[in-house]
Amino acid sequence: YYFLLPIPIIMIALTGSKKGLLLLMIVILFLITFKQRSNLFGRGIFAIIILFIVFVLLYNFGFLEIVFGRLGQALSGNDMSTEMRQLYIEFGLEKFKGSPLWGYGIEHFCLLFGERYGSIESPHNNYIQIMTSFGIIGLILWYRAFWKFFKFGVRRFFSNELSPLLVLLVIIYLVNDITTTTLTNKFSYILVALCFSMMSMIRKEADSINENE
Repeated sequence: YYFLLPIPIIMIALTGSKKGLLLLMIVILFLITFKQRSNLFGRGIFAIIILFIVFVLLYNFGFLEIVFGRLGQALSGNDMSTEMRQLYIEFGLEKFKGSPLWGYGIEHFCLLFGERYGSIESPHNNYIQIMTSFGIIGLILWYRAFWKFFKFGVRRFFSNELSPLLVLLVIIYLVNDITTTTLTNKFSYILVALCFSMMSMIRKEADSINENE
């Protein structure tokens, strides 16, 4: 699958997405480092070298100016998107303190934000969305499933080929939720169903091996 990597790398570079770049780095490091149990340190160094080569190639083709142009604006405070996301987080945490246990009801962040600022906006952060909608209890209940998926995959990480993929899916989802609202997105529930299916397949394969032994 390595020969397919240039395609998403170029596409993400062209969009200038900071989140896309971060997720891409996580996937590449994960795939190369944890492909096998032996020599994890050596493969980790190899993954870093691969990422360095990718950055050099992107720089030579001018793609990094697009990505790091936006990143530079974000770090300097001149990026409107980053400023708005910071405002959403600050407002969400403020409202969360007002009703920390149960929240205000599903998608009430939009209404509360509109009451103060005059425009109905999504928080672009699933953690903030859940905290303002259902409080800390809702946050624990929602992510409890993903914690179970993660723990299940880690315990069987090197004993089944699907386990690393399960762990990677959970990591990508949790990172993605920092800048995306997925609570009411149907693809979130498809992902949950996929994770449950992968757990079932891993269990069945393990049971089959034990029976044969």
